[in-house]
Amino acid sequence: MEHAVDAANEDAILASTILLCVMENLRPGATPNIGLHATAAGVILSRRSSSGLKQVDIFERVCVESFLYHSTLMMLFEPSLDTLQRVNPTMDLARYFSELPPPTLQPILDASYPFFLLIADVTRLARSIRPLNKTEIQTYSHLLTNLLHYDRHLNDGSFTMNLYLLTMRILLLKVDPALSTVEATEQISHLSPAGFSILDSLNVNQYLLGFSLWPVAVLGSIATAADEQYIVQSKITALGHRQHGQAMRLRNRLKTIWATPDAEKTTLLVHRLHMLVKGI
Repeated sequence: MEHAVDAANEDAILASTILLCVMENLRPGATPNIGLHATAAGVILSRRSSSGLKQVDIFERVCVESFLYHSTLMMLFEPSLDTLQRVNPTMDLARYFSELPPPTLQPILDASYPFFLLIADVTRLARSIRPLNKTEIQTYSHLLTNLLHYDRHLNDGSFTMNLYLLTMRILLLKVDPALSTVEATEQISHLSPAGFSILDSLNVNQYLLGFSLWPVAVLGSIATAADEQYIVQSKITALGHRQHGQAMRLRNRLKTIWATPDAEKTTLLVHRLHMLVKGI
């Protein structure tokens, strides 16, 4: 009886931490503080995954998907957020996704959980403001290999997958160890037209807010032409009609980035990506 009460209390705490993540993400105004709540959820899920006392149920599956959703996608919108670094080493994520028959449509995640981990790894490396060290260069090469693997073997051809692969590649160009800032800017300028073309055709309201906003944020930060900024603004407006909070905060951040006096044009796009990942 006591064990059942403890389990029920833990379920309630876990559900509360997930709901607090959602509320922080959606509330208007200041930058949300998702990290504390996501970390608490991650600690609980890690303890459950290592206990081996019970099989995964639907409740846990929904909670772990929501945890991954907030802990990966929100890293681009909350620069200090890196919950996965703290709890992922002790969390058996494969258990949460293998012990239940995979649903035709996951309730929270719009892609496989390793894909969300890839998004987090790319975001984390892109935060670097100095030349990559030896270990980070190895990480960079590993991430490029993963992106190529997804593109060749796991790309379903959808607008969304193509847009994510492209915008992750753009973020990595910011820290490409083989390129100067000028060369990286040139490469980004070559890739970006395809991204804006895809984004223009994408129905952003078919996904949860954060999943739609992530590539919009990357492209928005490097939108310099009026037509590019119009595409980005139209997508944010479409998302803002559905729910405020993160969409409106992104709109304000991009206005700040766009209004910042231009740096040297040969390095402008890398400079603006830096502003994005640092939360300026």
